[in-house]
Amino acid sequence: MKYIKYKLKGSFGQKEINVKIYYAQKKTSHIAVFFHGAYSSTLKKKYFQFARQLCTKANTHVVLYETSRDYSYAKFERKGITFQEYEKTFTGKTFQHELHDVRRVVSFVHDHFKAIKKPRLHFIGMSMGAMLASCLIKDHQSLLHTIILIGSGYMITGAENRPILNSLPNTILQNYRSFLGNITILHGENDKVLSKEQSIKIFLISTKSNNKKLIWIKGADHRFITIDNKPAEKKLNKQLLKIIINEIIG
Repeated sequence: MKYIKYKLKGSFGQKEINVKIYYAQKKTSHIAVFFHGAYSSTLKKKYFQFARQLCTKANTHVVLYETSRDYSYAKFERKGITFQEYEKTFTGKTFQHELHDVRRVVSFVHDHFKAIKKPRLHFIGMSMGAMLASCLIKDHQSLLHTIILIGSGYMITGAENRPILNSLPNTILQNYRSFLGNITILHGENDKVLSKEQSIKIFLISTKSNNKKLIWIKGADHRFITIDNKPAEKKLNKQLLKIIINEIIG
């Protein structure tokens, strides 16, 4: 499977955005961008597997990335660090910083695939990643075919002292009001971070969407790694991948 790594200029810390693009084996107009959640990255084994499957089964180019962060805030080796240690590397970073990074990624994607006459963009956002993706709807409406929200919403309470999350804009819900493409919302029934009511409101406000779906994932937690509090990441990954492929190929 062909892929190429790129480095873009970021907004924060070492000002480095890492990007990895997997290329479909056949000519295609489909381009999927995965938007990672808070303090995370899609440059992980899980998403590499997703990318390979999408390239082969949905004939889709896939874009993965890792936003800029500041490793000077924590003294550790990058390999094997905990989620809490990752969070420290975002100390001082705001939602607008993060949005700047994802805008930079999508702008790069446009330039990179400019030879495709009528590209069909698919945004796949996890948690806060979907919130970021929603902020790009207006700018990319003509090319944006699909938005898939995985464990997302439009507001997070109790995050006043956490980087990025303490500066969420109050306009995220409204971003979906004008979206004309397909929207699929996946929400774990056992999500303790973002309420199901938030997904319902996004579904209801997306009145102009060409096609919209709200899918409850039985027993799944916010991160889609457990079912009814029991480890089930492989099973959930398989379920998510099947839905994503179906939404892309229609």
